[in-house]
Amino acid sequence: MPNHITGFVAFLCVIGICVSSVANGQSLLVSERLEIYESWIELLMRKRNYPGISVGLVHQGELVYAKGFGFADIEGSIPATPDTVYSVASLSKPFTSVAIMQLVERGIIELDAPIFPVIPEVLELGTPSVQTSAITLKSLLRHTSGLPANNSYILTPLSPVVANQEAILDGFQNQRLLFHPDQREHYSNLGYSLAGIILERLASKDYAEYMVENVFDPLEMTSSYYGRKQQTNLATGYTQMQKSGREPIEFVDIGDAIGRPAAGLKTSVNDLAKFIIWNFKARSGEDSNILRSETLSYMQEIHWAQLEYVLPAFLQAGINTLSNNFDLGGVGLGFFRDGKLVIHSGGFDGFSAEFILDNENEIGIVVLANSSDTPTSWGSEYSISRNLYDTIAPALIEGNAYIPSEYAEYRRIYTDKNFFNYFAMPLTDRIDLIDLNLPAPFSSPISLFPLDSKDTFYAPNHRGVYEREFNVRFVRGTDSRIDSMQLQTVILN
Repeated sequence: MPNHITGFVAFLCVIGICVSSVANGQSLLVSERLEIYESWIELLMRKRNYPGISVGLVHQGELVYAKGFGFADIEGSIPATPDTVYSVASLSKPFTSVAIMQLVERGIIELDAPIFPVIPEVLELGTPSVQTSAITLKSLLRHTSGLPANNSYILTPLSPVVANQEAILDGFQNQRLLFHPDQREHYSNLGYSLAGIILERLASKDYAEYMVENVFDPLEMTSSYYGRKQQTNLATGYTQMQKSGREPIEFVDIGDAIGRPAAGLKTSVNDLAKFIIWNFKARSGEDSNILRSETLSYMQEIHWAQLEYVLPAFLQAGINTLSNNFDLGGVGLGFFRDGKLVIHSGGFDGFSAEFILDNENEIGIVVLANSSDTPTSWGSEYSISRNLYDTIAPALIEGNAYIPSEYAEYRRIYTDKNFFNYFAMPLTDRIDLIDLNLPAPFSSPISLFPLDSKDTFYAPNHRGVYEREFNVRFVRGTDSRIDSMQLQTVILN
């Protein structure tokens, strides 16, 4: 399995469990959960023809699981791996925020200072200067600047921004603020592009060079870069399904047209895992080389909780504090919060991406894909990131334990290759059938309890198809081993 970082067996050893113990009738909770997750994602990819996906899971300072599914390049039959480099779109923003906060820590700029002394061009926006002069660095990082979502140029290879990021400023005369700064949240790539220009002007260094020297190199993120650096392991982005199938994306530098600080990063699961590991170490005070613990923690607090109505500043400040104290969700500085989880996602033509940080339990998730319709984000119905977290995190948090089961021989996938796709997971007193067709397979297990007849089970609490008659018989082959499952009149092999 060349696309595993640690390999399936090594993963189990990292967390203190060895596969050999299956032989004595024990069920391995984490290994079963991983197998279920991989079966679920492979089925999802077959059904929806997603080209390629790479995932990673960090726990307590280690990348304990990483794998690629499908292809980084379909035409070349190049498999997706944890080393595959993807355009990650808005996952660029947390890195820009980290770099900006380095300048704040050094006293080069203040977070609450207006930006117009550094970028006087903002006064050229078609909005009265009394408003544009109120935009602060914090306004940019928490998306409350009032700036539009994007710069004024069409996102094509002909955009002048591709060759010169400061060309964004030339289009200001055609744009205006959508609202007064710090009245509402409005997601703005343009705001983060301005943050990158501030970084360049104050550091007297090209944005990409600064990021490499001050973030990527210290973290040994050797596959992370901006621009058109030639990489043999760069994934090809693909369109959504067309009549002829998925087609390669022609404009590969759309992130540069949006603005590199907002959407231009190219990176891999392995590199993002290093960033996540640093995040946990930095927050705990173990690593302050890039940012101090208190700075990073402050960035991941809730700095804006959007309500339907515009509130007076003092009331909005109270709502922000309340949302942060009670983990209600909102916007940080370069990050978003969903409860206690710290999240950021990204996506544009041909790519989608997300990472999740569970700082309390030191669990991190990375999902990268080379199609924009792949459900990488936490809120998607078939969320690849959330399912990885919900499937594996409970076992890591609660600890792994052997589960003795007399039903171990029934453990496997059963499918009719059409409607039914189940994973049979033996437990101490029953077998749980995990429905791999569901958006969240662990959400509704079908619990099978033994009947008097050998190899037969019944699901008394099942609702839906075959309700009150969900009878299962496991069928043995000529060698007396289980080789199929009969559900009513349907055979699942």
